[in-house]
Amino acid sequence: MQKAIVLISGGLDSATALWSIKETHEIYGLSFKYGTTNKNEMRAARRLAKAADVKEHIVIEVGFLKELGELQSEGKLEKINLSDCYIPGRNTIFFGIAAYFAEIKGAELIVTGHNSEDNFPDSSREYFDAINKALSIGSGRGKRGAKVTTPFLEMDKTQILRIAHRLKVPLRMTWSCHKDGSSPCGICTGCIAMRRALRETGAETP
Repeated sequence: MQKAIVLISGGLDSATALWSIKETHEIYGLSFKYGTTNKNEMRAARRLAKAADVKEHIVIEVGFLKELGELQSEGKLEKINLSDCYIPGRNTIFFGIAAYFAEIKGAELIVTGHNSEDNFPDSSREYFDAINKALSIGSGRGKRGAKVTTPFLEMDKTQILRIAHRLKVPLRMTWSCHKDGSSPCGICTGCIAMRRALRETGAETP
């Protein structure tokens, strides 16, 4: 059975990506912990990894990473015309770490749930083509090194939710809110996108 590193954030997209290959691959889940700021996401990620019976769930501390809004409020970064939740260099850091584990575990794939609503420069088709080229050049396994796959890159949240229902993803285990409260805030971009997808598919709120 082929091996895959699946980036598990705890949200709908990564959960659906995980469920889409959990029967065909030996899965190593990879999650990133932002200090104490994404406790709900991490709780969801752990539950999903357990429910999917992954081979191993790897959690990496990345507390040094901060969102654009926080960096600008601290005067550490000039104004950039991107969402306040953008994290500079985040995906390059994530895929570099994923590539390390892929190489030592012998994984052929690095799977991520990025989709068409991720409007960041490091979430584009051009970026993923470039990161895959870099990984193939830089890997000790050469062209046999792991490739980043983005099964939902051309899809929106509604399309992904339909796939999640078909795959019987345990949506009640997921956390899509960008805040870390006792319940979803209902006003962040994550909550708004999830609410729209639920409305368009006629699904119940998880």
